[in-house]
Amino acid sequence: MVIERAVRHRASDPLEPTGRTVGIDLGVTNMVATSDSVFEEGEHFGSKAQHGLARAQRSLATKQLESKRRRRQVEEVARLHRKIKNQRCNFAHQLSRQLVNEYDFIAYEDLKIAKMVSTPTARPDRSNRGRISPMAQGGKPDSIDQSTTRLGAVPLLSDLQG
Repeated sequence: MVIERAVRHRASDPLEPTGRTVGIDLGVTNMVATSDSVFEEGEHFGSKAQHGLARAQRSLATKQLESKRRRRQVEEVARLHRKIKNQRCNFAHQLSRQLVNEYDFIAYEDLKIAKMVSTPTARPDRSNRGRISPMAQGGKPDSIDQSTTRLGAVPLLSDLQG
């Protein structure tokens, strides 16, 4: 017996206006810094899962090629990577939803954060220990765009040069 379930997404009702505006800055060490002097520090899910992922990859290295156990171990490593990706996406979604609930107008800059991080003359930040915020790895905050269009807030993407 096969049961099929269709899910339809209906447009959410617009949120009540709050009359508040904010500018956000996506950073390398902090996920978001708002113009209200609020700093949201991003979770480092990759660092937290590093031990389990390293163990799974070491186990994968010992498996014989083309074996059933190797295929299972490849699936396990892929599952761990997928879990980290989902945690990052979930955190970004929750943060964007929080911003959309609190503010009517959200302005952010279209920065190329990956290029900012990979400068050849940069000195290492000892407090950050080489970790990059999850939002910085994702580039443009698509979750903010999706939440704002669905709920009636206004995002503004500014492309400032200089």
